[in-house]
Amino acid sequence: PPPPPPPPAAAAADPLGPALSEGDATATHALERVFRKADFAKMRVVGQFNLGFILAVLGSDLFIVDQHASDEIFNFERLQRTTTLNRQPLIAPARLDLTAAEEQTVRRHMDVFLANGFGFCEDAERGAVGAPLGDDDDADADA
Repeated sequence: PPPPPPPPAAAAADPLGPALSEGDATATHALERVFRKADFAKMRVVGQFNLGFILAVLGSDLFIVDQHASDEIFNFERLQRTTTLNRQPLIAPARLDLTAAEEQTVRRHMDVFLANGFGFCEDAERGAVGAPLGDDDDADADA
């Protein structure tokens, strides 16, 4: 049988093409590049399309920025910095039936729950995270 044809020249020139699986340093470097928030200030806007996307360049790179997502993250980060959440305990704690994985998630991220006004107490019967805390930490978890 005849030998297989050589790959097209365009594929060989693509820095993210087949060489990626071979550990090509150029492709690896391109994938490891980091874009920091401060880089937005250095961008030059070159246009807009579809009423929701900004075209911007930074160096030789072209970026398509979703205006709505950018606005949402800006507002979210502003609210995180400026909003103080006050805890409003439940009249009667609500029992949560959590799987083991969900319980681990609650324990691992307890600081986030507490910062957002949620507290939990142990269910003595199951030994698991069970219910949001009220002001009375001795509240019956089965209520």
